Amino acid sequence: MIEDGIPEILAELSLGHEVPGMRGLYSHVSEQMRQEELKDKLHARWEGSLQARFEPNFYSPVRVLDEHRRLEHR
Repeated sequence: MIEDGIPEILAELSLGHEVPGMRGLYSHVSEQMRQEELKDKLHARWEGSLQARFEPNFYSPVRVLDEHRRLEHR
């Protein structure tokens, strides 16, 4: 999350951590932050990892990944 520039408060809260002190009291996370800064960036990282996984071999021994890949290329 640090590499993707996700704000520390958003990362901590999404991991279920309680944020202590003044930062925890006055910092907040908006729905826009959750969507654009967390979900979109994590989704892009997921897609990138799938792409990297399938570069050496189009098929995967993991059935759900193999089915996902086949559906993408129909």
